[in-house]
Amino acid sequence: MQKYCLYLFILLLSACGTRQIADYSSGTTEINAEQESSSLDSIINPYREEMRATMNVKIGYTNQSLEKYTPESPLGNFSADVMLEAGLKYANNQADIDSNLIKNTFCLLNFGGLRSTVNQGDISVGNVYELMPFDNTLTLVQLSASKLSDMLDYLKKVQGQPISGAKIDLSGDHHSIVINGREFDKESDVLIVTSDYLAGGGDKMEFFKGAKNSWNSGILMRDIYIEHIKKVGELKAYPVENRIKLN
Repeated sequence: MQKYCLYLFILLLSACGTRQIADYSSGTTEINAEQESSSLDSIINPYREEMRATMNVKIGYTNQSLEKYTPESPLGNFSADVMLEAGLKYANNQADIDSNLIKNTFCLLNFGGLRSTVNQGDISVGNVYELMPFDNTLTLVQLSASKLSDMLDYLKKVQGQPISGAKIDLSGDHHSIVINGREFDKESDVLIVTSDYLAGGGDKMEFFKGAKNSWNSGILMRDIYIEHIKKVGELKAYPVENRIKLN
């Protein structure tokens, strides 16, 4: 097949009258797999070592392991608290987000997005990458009261997700929510701090698809965790405090 293509190529050139091939020779070169692997390693190794050094950098410490479990857990509380703080900071710098809406802000994440625990002891950059390996970004979503009701039904069905800035009672037939210490009036809109993945309806959070508005900060959630841990140095305790009541 290769010879046939070569002959066709020569004939086409001859027909065009633009070039003449005076001579042609062919040959084969044996590729040694070990040599090829060694050559690739010599190229990759410097980057591999640089990445390893970056991942091993210590950024903080914790006296106790942060684990995850439903409906509420230390790891979920830590994750949601950090995101809520970052989300409020971002919201307050956006001219098109009403201050009254910001008063009704809380954070909702998902346990599935937290891929590992934070173990007791030193915390490295690599540990945060293990916790949040995805390039999810901090996103704010404006929901109506009716869509908030759909969110509460969802949380009842899945038996909880990480939240911050709110307390939710799902124990009876009529679900209720307290946002930042105030009973929600069920007439106003709410501003939810979350991830771009969930804001798009991920993890079956279909209620987000009916959002009135959304703001994608473009800030990686992983970077927010890293900067927070660097800032505080030692993580505080994140006890379970009945943020979600199911029974």
